[in-house]
Amino acid sequence: MRCATALAIGAGALWGPARAQETTPDRTIELMHTASRLTGPYDNGRAEQLRGSWLLQGGHVLRGELVDERRFGESGGLAALGYTHVFSPQWNATAAVSAGHGGPIWPNRRVDVDLSRAWGQNLDFVTRVGRYDARYDGGRSDGGWRLAAAVYLPGGWVAEAGTVFNTSQPGHVRSRMPFIALTTGQEGQHYLSLRVAQGREAYQAVGEQRQIADFPSRSVTLAGRLWLSPLWGLTAQAEHYINRSSGGYERLSVSAGLFYQW
Repeated sequence: MRCATALAIGAGALWGPARAQETTPDRTIELMHTASRLTGPYDNGRAEQLRGSWLLQGGHVLRGELVDERRFGESGGLAALGYTHVFSPQWNATAAVSAGHGGPIWPNRRVDVDLSRAWGQNLDFVTRVGRYDARYDGGRSDGGWRLAAAVYLPGGWVAEAGTVFNTSQPGHVRSRMPFIALTTGQEGQHYLSLRVAQGREAYQAVGEQRQIADFPSRSVTLAGRLWLSPLWGLTAQAEHYINRSSGGYERLSVSAGLFYQW
């Protein structure tokens, strides 16, 4: 049920949930390369990602992403498009659709919808509820709900906690993945974010013919963004993932890239 693009477009970025009144550049484009090393019998992986966002009139945001990957010896990728509509300083909603190719590792199609509400006089407490549905080769599917809450703290800190409730088919396999995240920084200077998720996954494709089902896992992600000028900068991320199934493995992924804003 892991999908990097859904995290980036459908479920919010690692930099913390944005508030509607925050000022961001009109356009951003980002190119990133990821290299992954896996333990056990699995091949190492790699990915190239191209992301873009466009701030529209009224504060609405259009986002797009292209991903080309090699995972578990298979090659594939996906394309995603997302849109955030700002109803008011308190309310906004995001919808995203994606389509993949390359076999059972990537969803043939996925739909994400999220609704966010900012609370308090300074709108410094944000709650979010989301729904997603993903369909794969062979009749397999993932679907469920995301719940999250974040608080903006003094000094440029954001703390967030939430969970994902997932149901996968076949077999109506249920799983839950709680997470916590802490972000610090300021737009135009730098961001640094730490995210920890630990729970259970329902299915994971580890090749064309093999699926792992109903197992515990944990991931720790450290991500950073550094502006080198008002227009461009560097972005980097490291993730350590542990799959605790009977045929489990560990994965260390390191990403680096550039972004440009105007």
